[in-house]
Formats: sequence, structure tokens, C-alpha cells
Amino acid sequence: MSRAHVDNLKLEMKPHYHPYAIGWIKKGFSIQVMNLCHVPISIGEVYTDYVACDVVDMDKCYILLGRA
Repeated sequence: MSRAHVDNLKLEMKPHYHPYAIGWIKKGFSIQVMNLCHVPISIGEVYTDYVACDVVDMDKCYILLGRA
């Protein structure tokens, strides 16, 4: 998740449990993933939950969804 999204949505960041480096977000740079954020989601009024997202500085402002 983009750090800009976290700031705009005023979400709380926490230290990442297992920091790691990735190199495909910014061309030519390796970025350390040091923080995570719990993003609230809901489907109607019936289902609510949180998604744990890694927070990094990105050139674009996106939430990248994938599976581990």
C-alpha cells in the first residue's frame, strides 16, 4: 500500500513483523518494507474485517492486492 494512501486515510502504521526488501516497485531501487497497516473492509453491513497491507513509498498511489 502506498504511504500516501495511509497518510490521506489517516490510518495507523505499525512496525512490520518481518521487514524485507523488494525491488520491483521503483525502477532501479530496492525498497525496505518496514511498516504495515490494517485496512478496514466491509461487504454491506453484514461482513467487516481488516486486511494487513505492507506500506512502502511508491511512484504511484495504489493498493496492490495479491496473494502470498
